[in-house]
Amino acid sequence: MNGRLVAQYFIVGVTVLLASSGCTDPAPNSQPSTNMSTTKAPAGRDPQRGVDALRRLDMCAVLQVAAGAGRAMRTLRPSQCATFDSGPEVEVSVARMPVDERESHDAQDVGGAKAYVLAGSGDCTVSLPVNADLVIEFRGADSCAKFQPKAAEAAEALREPTPLESEPRWEACGALREVQGVKVGGVENMDLCADTNTLATLDFAYSEPGDVPARGWQRTTVDGVEVSTLDDRDPDAPSCTSEWSLGPARSDHAEYELVARVRAIDCGKVTPLVAPLVAILKKGAPAGDPQQPLLYAPDEPDHP
Repeated sequence: MNGRLVAQYFIVGVTVLLASSGCTDPAPNSQPSTNMSTTKAPAGRDPQRGVDALRRLDMCAVLQVAAGAGRAMRTLRPSQCATFDSGPEVEVSVARMPVDERESHDAQDVGGAKAYVLAGSGDCTVSLPVNADLVIEFRGADSCAKFQPKAAEAAEALREPTPLESEPRWEACGALREVQGVKVGGVENMDLCADTNTLATLDFAYSEPGDVPARGWQRTTVDGVEVSTLDDRDPDAPSCTSEWSLGPARSDHAEYELVARVRAIDCGKVTPLVAPLVAILKKGAPAGDPQQPLLYAPDEPDHP
């Protein structure tokens, strides 16, 4: 297994978020986008309650249901997990599926839940809406005829998600909203979020924090936490990155610890976010009010 779907998820997720926020390595004088999500919740559905429910899901436990027992798995981010062996690749992630995309597909009943099914060239994607923006997306390197029943098993298990849950975790936009003066757009994939004022991004990943100083990383201590910063003045693609460990990974399927990373075009946009985020992320994530049921019934409207 070459991790193709894992890499695609990361690349596509970052590209979509930065494009929607107007921050695809902008020129120094470009103006950040201030467009906010305008999607309204269907009657009886609070978008934040859906996010609170997703913050509790152990995505590798969800994947285990869809992929079957005995499959090796690897997670690179808290809201994503993929198989990591020689069998047909299966991935699950939290993703954004806007209204116009939903309207272009006919909804189906998959495991007693509303779903959007898209057959690709050699793969199949099954998206289960959670609120008007976010879905739990299953993708398998197989035909939909073979893969859809596996996604149906996961949908059935998610009717009572408690066995698939762990302690609530922070999601990136929720953490950024705690910082004074920050303005965020809609949640894209739980682990990546942009401040539309500065175009700085916060993301969470299982990674090794920072690199040795000899490679340009500088280490400082912020509120008792070691923060590594790399100020890259490449004239073609300048950037500044600060990152620090949030502690050991909670998942047995993560190779590294959980790292928070703040990135922008220069350190003047990154540094003011680091200290407040270190303090915020030291606290336990809020419990919130998880949505129940998590998924939509097949005939339930999932967008205005």
